[in-house]
Amino acid sequence: MKKKLSKEIGNYFLNELLAIKNEDHIFYEIGSIINETTLNFIIYASTDNCKTIRKVAEETFYKKYFFISLVLEKKYSLKPKIKFVNKKFSQKDIQKFTYYYFIPEKTNNRYVFKYISINENLKKLLKNNSFWFNSPKNFSDITDCKFEIDTEPSRKNILDFYYQKQLHNFNDENKIMKISDFENTFEYPSNKQFNADLLEHQYNGTISKLGVTCFSEKYDNKLMWDNYANGSKGVCLIFDTIVSNDKFYKFEGTKVKYSKTLPKYFFDASGKMEIGHIVFSKTNEYKFENEIRECLSFQINDKIDRNVQFNPIALRGIIFGASCTENNKEIIKQLISKKKYINIELIESSIDSKMNIKLSKHNIHLKDKKGNS
Repeated sequence: MKKKLSKEIGNYFLNELLAIKNEDHIFYEIGSIINETTLNFIIYASTDNCKTIRKVAEETFYKKYFFISLVLEKKYSLKPKIKFVNKKFSQKDIQKFTYYYFIPEKTNNRYVFKYISINENLKKLLKNNSFWFNSPKNFSDITDCKFEIDTEPSRKNILDFYYQKQLHNFNDENKIMKISDFENTFEYPSNKQFNADLLEHQYNGTISKLGVTCFSEKYDNKLMWDNYANGSKGVCLIFDTIVSNDKFYKFEGTKVKYSKTLPKYFFDASGKMEIGHIVFSKTNEYKFENEIRECLSFQINDKIDRNVQFNPIALRGIIFGASCTENNKEIIKQLISKKKYINIELIESSIDSKMNIKLSKHNIHLKDKKGNS
């Protein structure tokens, strides 16, 4: 009970912090250490926000959820402690935490790059000036957008979860079973099975509604050319993230964070479970990608359209892979010949003796930051 209450109030504290509407984030990272003797929160935040965070903590622990804090303090001699740090957590720090949450970081780069093979997807992208926002359920990496759930459920929590699930299967209100009748025939699963079912429910209910399209901060990564541009036979598209127009998609430029382990969450049966940064989490094996993700939330229905138009002016250049054929180059040139693609630069690339990607002369300053023009 002690650990359950500690994890529960930790969840409430995180949600209270995330609920603060602010132009700048109230914190950058937060980790908790929760065990039989400890209820600590370590927060990486700017000095300007420390006072506000302490105020939120006072409201959470000693007003809104006073009863939980009272039980923890009086019965178990456990009192919440907050420590502020002024730098990013290391991988070693993160591994020590019971739970960890970060605010996804925005790229400072003006240009982002999309590696792609010469195929129907590229032709559709250029023909319709649109991005395909794929569902994470279709990603090839089986750990992508995945997370672990930690629970300490009561029998009531378990019963309510499966009862609510079965309610969604009834189309006829007259046939809906009362929870008391449902319980008479219900066989309680093991905690392991409950966690697995809960994880699947959360993943399908939240992650499946997301759409993601991917970019990189690097244009000269040989592994990226090999993996995503058909071994340098494809192209790398150059997009200018500061081009803005209300008619088209606006780039957010959110960086992926790479970690050794999958994120873990405590589910307290309240329905509040903040997993907004999951889509920007990947394991360390993919660190070479330097990935930038654009993410949207879609309503799930049969007619969902995951194609979202970008401003054609944002496509500033196309780098031809070192092994891209002349025939494929001509196909690309035909696809961008329409007037909507203006000021687009076509750039040749090669691989030198040290296996570095080299570009022919070009006018785009590819390493520009967003403040530059």
